[in-house]
Amino acid sequence: MRELQVDTGDSSATFADIEELATRCKFRNCTHKSEPGCAIIEAVDTGKLSAERFANYLKISRENRYSRMNTTEIAADKFRRHFGGKSGAKAVRDIKKGKRLN
Repeated sequence: MRELQVDTGDSSATFADIEELATRCKFRNCTHKSEPGCAIIEAVDTGKLSAERFANYLKISRENRYSRMNTTEIAADKFRRHFGGKSGAKAVRDIKKGKRLN
């Protein structure tokens, strides 16, 4: 056995309420983190949606996304999350070399 994965099933059925809220966001590519006009953030802030349920939705969505990625895509995503892209990695390199950032 090379790999064991948990089948997360159909998250759109489990989180139909959150999926429906997402259609009301101001921006189609809303990440539901800090964008203005996010219907999900508004629902959490007003108590219509529990923060714990939303956190579970994000976790399952992330797991589903990773299960569809190959190893190269996973490595690139990890690099982006840690460094914020190539410019972030270059800044870390410059700091390690003792260069000052402007």
